[in-house]
Amino acid sequence: MSSFTVSEIKHLKLFYNGLTCDVCIEVGNDLGVISPNSTDGLKLTQGMLRNLKAKGLIAAKNTYIFSVEYKRFTISELGIKTIEEFNDEHSK
Repeated sequence: MSSFTVSEIKHLKLFYNGLTCDVCIEVGNDLGVISPNSTDGLKLTQGMLRNLKAKGLIAAKNTYIFSVEYKRFTISELGIKTIEEFNDEHSK
């Protein structure tokens, strides 16, 4: 398994447990605002989303909420595989 920071693993576990987040990508007052469905106390930043996406652990797709365009981030297949391997390694 590749090297991940403790923070990346914590955030990836949130996505594994159902976290999704929307980031407004339409010019306006909410441009760049991150709207997670839950964070369990962790601060979710654009930098963390960038890092997880760059490593292929989360995926994004466009969505519209009240005619405003957002990117919706969810865990990817690689992210699922990675967190399951991490859990297996650390359950022994």
